[in-house]
Amino acid sequence: MAQVRFAARTNDFRPENSKRIIRTLLDMLRIYRREI
Repeated sequence: MAQVRFAARTNDFRPENSKRIIRTLLDMLRIYRREI
């Protein structure tokens, strides 16, 4: 989860960037579930 915090900090919480972060997180979760 440190990577997520780092990404959020570097993007300064701009709306378009936060949307991309959320999309990336959802993709990571999807891949994580598939591996389980």
